Amino acid sequence: MYDVIIVGAGVAGSYLGYKLSQERNLNVLILEKDKKTILKDSGIVSSKFLEFFPRKFVKNEISRMDFVSPSGKRMTIQTEKPFAFILKREQFSRHLRKNAKNIKYETVEKIVDKKIYTNKNEYEYKILVGADGANSIVAKHIGSQTKNAVGMFSIANRIKFSEINIFLNKNFSDFFSWVVPQNKEYGLIANKNPKKYFENFKNKLNLPPGKFHAFPIPVGYTKSYADNCLLVGDACGYTKPLTGGGIIFSLISSQHASEIILDAFQKNRFDSKFLKRYEKACSPIRKEIDRQLWIRNIYENLSNKDIEYLFREFSAVKLKNIRENYDKLSNIGKEIPKLKMLKAFFKVIF
Repeated sequence: MYDVIIVGAGVAGSYLGYKLSQERNLNVLILEKDKKTILKDSGIVSSKFLEFFPRKFVKNEISRMDFVSPSGKRMTIQTEKPFAFILKREQFSRHLRKNAKNIKYETVEKIVDKKIYTNKNEYEYKILVGADGANSIVAKHIGSQTKNAVGMFSIANRIKFSEINIFLNKNFSDFFSWVVPQNKEYGLIANKNPKKYFENFKNKLNLPPGKFHAFPIPVGYTKSYADNCLLVGDACGYTKPLTGGGIIFSLISSQHASEIILDAFQKNRFDSKFLKRYEKACSPIRKEIDRQLWIRNIYENLSNKDIEYLFREFSAVKLKNIRENYDKLSNIGKEIPKLKMLKAFFKVIF
């Protein structure tokens, strides 16, 4: 019998395992199907990352990002100090797993009556944590799964870009596409037909072939608790709708989960009524996701013609108070005079 079983050794699962391993009285097991770490994002994070981990995991600093319209018009965000960081993703993942302690590389096949069955063993638990990503088997077990988009990217040499480019072009994706030369990477997030969009994006920009990756990305959150069970990170949809990034939300939700789990064992309470406190602790994440979803839903209903209009409207606006923080890019609406923004949005929506 394990006190806690965590399914998934990504950022959320490994960090939660590390936090719980510091409590000697808890018997914790992490189950992970992939022995080799799998890259599922660009590893771009805000400065908030440094509240959790040292700068040694930072590969590059970002102080400029270019947004590109369908016609090629550019809107640049540039600051004197970096507003975001690109992580040494593989080194960071190895560090997380090393510090998470007790990991067994087994594939979970089913969960029944507080027992978890893998391709090798069966285990009993008091609390089960789903940290197994967008298609979480633990989330499915409690009837709580996310709606997903698809992310695709390639790692390739000879990418002829000097800065990060974000393409807002509905011919390349129904959401957005990007080139991150510091990572030798290009990719996109799409709701439908991602492969078709990806090939068109690659061919139109004459991007070189590379090592291809594809993965689901949650769009919106779901219920994150049940009797004897919690969900963290991507498993309950804690990713940023405007960027697809989930590292910071994974760290924050795992921090909250560790606190609730320790309290649950202290009080011997594993029922959903008690574990609901975890979802309440994560309410700032959920509110931020709601706000970003509102903006994303507006954007996804725009045509390329609408996007060109917005670029013209916003090109003269000086973005202030970025405060060297990548999170502020999600708050870009607050930096634009409200009347001008509303005028632009209403003109393209109605």
